[in-house]
Amino acid sequence: MNTQAQPSEAEIDELVSHALALRKDFVQDLLRSAGVPFSGLRKAELRERLREAIDEGAIDPADVAGFLDDVEPGGKQHVFMLRASRAVNDKWKDHAAARGRLQRRADVRGLLGAAVPLLMPEELTLSRIGLDGPMIEIVGVEARRYTERDAFYDERGETDEGLPVELRAYVQRVARSTVVLRWNTATRHAGLHITQASGRGLEADHYSDVAARFAQAITPWLDFNEFRRVNLPRALHALHQRERSGEKILTNSRSGRWETEDGSELAATSASSEASFFADRQLGAAVGAVQTPASGLTGNLYWLPTPGSPVSERLHLTILAWDSRIHFMVPSSPQAVEHVLEQVRSLL
Repeated sequence: MNTQAQPSEAEIDELVSHALALRKDFVQDLLRSAGVPFSGLRKAELRERLREAIDEGAIDPADVAGFLDDVEPGGKQHVFMLRASRAVNDKWKDHAAARGRLQRRADVRGLLGAAVPLLMPEELTLSRIGLDGPMIEIVGVEARRYTERDAFYDERGETDEGLPVELRAYVQRVARSTVVLRWNTATRHAGLHITQASGRGLEADHYSDVAARFAQAITPWLDFNEFRRVNLPRALHALHQRERSGEKILTNSRSGRWETEDGSELAATSASSEASFFADRQLGAAVGAVQTPASGLTGNLYWLPTPGSPVSERLHLTILAWDSRIHFMVPSSPQAVEHVLEQVRSLL
């Protein structure tokens, strides 16, 4: 249970919006855990049911926040793949010493082991620092505003001339957006996880801007420049080579882009989402002619389930190799996300 002050009605609405931004079955799991019926409800109706359950006391807002903390790490997100320099890693590897340094700073000591807040500040704000085992986790939170299509508010009418008019409604929602640096000091591997932004017209450098604001927030006590982006073209090449050879296949590649030696680009797309472009002999040959450990720019692919792994179904993701970034395009589970990241790191 979260011990923060009871949120206002508006803040509860925001919390419900955040829950509904997740996959439908996640919300159903939340209702099921509290014994709240939901059978046959559409996602928009689940919003009303969840809000009613909170109003009636069947579900506590803090329990919703706790649920989100558990499932959010598996949500739609962009992950910058990083590796800490040996110097900064050695400095932070002793967590007792790191904790002591942070406790001496009045601006961050209250973040040590703190709960991620229910409330969503308008500006990116650090909210938690965790030092558990070899893992360091630094969390920032901000409000994420977006519009959501809601047919419930649609209206029909007519013009003065008697022509039919159909008004389609889009509701302005707000949800919690998190930025999390997860850093394993035993391996020096790290990832900056950024909640996928909603809405069209995002700036091309949106995620880099979020990363820059996070870096600025931690700068007084941790230099983010000590985290170098990893060589994802090499990992993308290794995944494609496995598909091409048919051995130890991890992915099914839907499309991709490569840069040639003279600066041109080649793009390839398979016949369907079920097929790899390597299944097409001519396309596979064209890709093979330009594919090198340094040429891969992007890969739109499906990570395949394997026995004993937490990936239980095909997981859609895009590897933006040029930006050292992986986009998890659908919600899954925190365990599945970490499994994929570890597998990718093993190919570097």
